[in-house]
Amino acid sequence: MNRYLYRIWVIYLLAASSSLSAQDYINQRYDRQRIIMPALGGACPNLDSSNHVYINGVRFDFRSDSLQMIAVDTFVSHAIIPYYTINEAAQICNKQGQIAAYFNGGELWDRNEHKIIIDMFKYASSTMNFALAYNYNSCLILPMPLSESQYVLIGTDDYHYDRIYGVEAGKQLSAVYLDELSDGTLTISRIDSNLHQSSYTKNGSVTACRHANGRDWWVVSPKRWGTYFNVFLLEPGGLRFSHESTVADTIFDAGYAPEFSPDGRWYTRTRVEHLTQYKKKNFVQFFPFDRCSGTFGAPFVLRMPQEDTTSIGQAWFDATSRYVYFATCSSLFQADMWAADIQASLVKVSGYNHSLHDSGGFLCMGYGFLAPDGKAYIVDGRNNFRTTVVHNPSARGLACDARYAELVKPSCSGSALGNMPDFNLGPEDGTLCDSLGLDAVSIHSSSTASAPLTISPSPTTGDCTVMLPSQGGSLTVYDAQGAIRADFLIQNYQMEQALSLPLGVYYVAYRSTDGLINTGGKVVVIR
Repeated sequence: MNRYLYRIWVIYLLAASSSLSAQDYINQRYDRQRIIMPALGGACPNLDSSNHVYINGVRFDFRSDSLQMIAVDTFVSHAIIPYYTINEAAQICNKQGQIAAYFNGGELWDRNEHKIIIDMFKYASSTMNFALAYNYNSCLILPMPLSESQYVLIGTDDYHYDRIYGVEAGKQLSAVYLDELSDGTLTISRIDSNLHQSSYTKNGSVTACRHANGRDWWVVSPKRWGTYFNVFLLEPGGLRFSHESTVADTIFDAGYAPEFSPDGRWYTRTRVEHLTQYKKKNFVQFFPFDRCSGTFGAPFVLRMPQEDTTSIGQAWFDATSRYVYFATCSSLFQADMWAADIQASLVKVSGYNHSLHDSGGFLCMGYGFLAPDGKAYIVDGRNNFRTTVVHNPSARGLACDARYAELVKPSCSGSALGNMPDFNLGPEDGTLCDSLGLDAVSIHSSSTASAPLTISPSPTTGDCTVMLPSQGGSLTVYDAQGAIRADFLIQNYQMEQALSLPLGVYYVAYRSTDGLINTGGKVVVIR
């Protein structure tokens, strides 16, 4: 082989190697498990009042591409609660989808339920530890680029009193670098304390989006009551401050769970305006984002319909980044980001039911996340058992198939969802920032088939309840011979339908008015 052909062969091998490495950056399982703990770390009474073994927290597991729910711990032995949280719950899985690190604002836990106290993030006062843990999404854990088992924990610290908040808030940002050993044990390899100083927001102070090169990460943190973002870049050598990105309006300060859209084009923050004790206005602020330069554009604001005393805490997107969702306790709304008039595209897709009680009272719709199975799961922040599920988030309006309180968890949980960014975003192919030769690959699942109906109890002695999609339609009950035994007209936002049936086996079929949702379930009646 002559020297010229040899050089071509070497270039080909390097390109092939780079392409294979690209999949390592994108096709990973960092979000395949998510631990959701009750607020303040405590369990709550079971839905079954005869069961006095109280369970603490739920692990949502998507490693098999479908949801498995696992209770985290019990109070039987009165031992230390693993993954204890107040509100903060930064976490990440490893490449195999196993929990790698969980941080509650003061304690770093590994998957073996061993903990490390990170004093740097603890509040300095002798009367108030773990001030950071009272915040939402002021910490974040990211994978280190070019590493198989290294992570970086990023968070705000150095707390000082803020007269507007009436509580302390962070004045600096620091980073802790973690190594995961083969047995799952975590060790701290490096600490960059006081990496950057600013006035950071109390909640939602740290968010991340993949850089347009497909490997590195932008980490953004807004200036408190300000008009610019502090922008950091996570590269193979570590996290560094990059620049300030000035915007044309004051950044909403009370965004509890700011998020980037899955395509990285939008960044969101929320605000609640308290007019009176019983009257509020809710707003969502959208900033265009350039993944190549790490800069923000001029924001626009979406106004939510006014509803009693309910408040908004978060906006989240479907996998295509076209549809954005907002929950205000009593209602779930959807807007179309591709519409000529985004405000006019706002539509209600689900509501709540005052009569359906849970351990924390009736079930609100609060914070949600888009899961690896393509569905979205919405929890209440008041330690409840039930979860609202959106089965087809990429469908317009009521066809998204939102089902209020459909899922019953094995234990109660709150609203600390872990501040996980979108790990599936690759490079922007063809741009100047696409400089590493990586391939854009998306692994978002898409749930297009209608999910089965939830019917409980089954088996039953005769009486049972069918949990319904938010869209109206018809519900038909067939016996084992195919004869219709009952037929119901279902209204929009009707949450459930009660059935009373004699001994036998029945099939319950549901069809939405527009025909886009067709599903069913089986009921066995015993005596």
